[in-house]
Amino acid sequence: MMINESHKGFEELMQWARGFQTAKIFLVACDLEVFSHLTFPATALDLAERLQVNARSLEMVLNALTAMGLLQKDGEAFRNGELAEQYLVAGHENYRGAIFKHLHHTWEGWSDLGPVVATGRPRDIDPARWVEAHDEARDEEIEDFIRGMEAVARDQVAAVLAQLDLADVNHLLDLGGGPGTYAINFVKHYPQLRATIFDLPLPISIAQENIRRHGVGDRVQTLAGNFLNDEIGQNYDFIWMANILHSHSDAQSQFLIRKAAGALVPGGRLAVVDFFLNDDGYTPMSAALFGVHMLAVTAAGRAYKHSEVAVWMQEVGFLTPEFRRINDHSSFLLGTKQP
Repeated sequence: MMINESHKGFEELMQWARGFQTAKIFLVACDLEVFSHLTFPATALDLAERLQVNARSLEMVLNALTAMGLLQKDGEAFRNGELAEQYLVAGHENYRGAIFKHLHHTWEGWSDLGPVVATGRPRDIDPARWVEAHDEARDEEIEDFIRGMEAVARDQVAAVLAQLDLADVNHLLDLGGGPGTYAINFVKHYPQLRATIFDLPLPISIAQENIRRHGVGDRVQTLAGNFLNDEIGQNYDFIWMANILHSHSDAQSQFLIRKAAGALVPGGRLAVVDFFLNDDGYTPMSAALFGVHMLAVTAAGRAYKHSEVAVWMQEVGFLTPEFRRINDHSSFLLGTKQP
């Protein structure tokens, strides 16, 4: 059916409104590891038996995934399309499923966005749970997050290294370093460099696995703790602070920058990586949307303007920071502590 020109705007609005449908179908499929089972063709009935789910329901989802271009269908059999096979099969080198599982963990927060906008705060957010709780659900949620961040960092590290000269750095701190992807790649690129990864115990256990796998245990050490409360070490030449500020309040973010300044030697450098907004407050679009994501799923986080973080850095003794873009979504501020 032809769409009347005057109705094109309405159709665009409908596309926005229906966006949750494709998102939810895709995220449920990632949670079930549907794609990990469809490297080879299978019927909905066969796959339902493997996944222990309802065959009728699964067939509807598989047909929708086929319509979305993620699966291919031949008769009654489904198999992965090119994109799914490349990124969504567990065990493959390019597997990215963990980041989508992490995003699915945040679905409830997004569903509650109306009350959040009305009250200014998610109803069920308990910041202490992330740090202090020890239960299977919490550990699974954190592991999905850390594994997801590992994939994101792996995709970005080459672009970072192209913009970052660490030839004069002896000891680097990867603060909130999660799986240690950046620290490990930094020391592999710079033979003189030693690194310390600081994070909570569960992320540190994942970092230790990666350190062993990459054979850099003689040059990368780990330190477990809560960077808001615990000592992070001293006399670093460089601190890499990636994707930390957005999940914390203004006061906490300023505190962390001040803490980093205190841990650096004079003339040391701090890189603050985030999904920064420009001064207009709404570009890039990815950062504006990410700010709402933080509103929905954190107690007091938001997307920060790079200009305001630069001011905070200068207030604690950094020379005017340089702003550098990694890609369309991510960028960093690089500041030198006054000698």
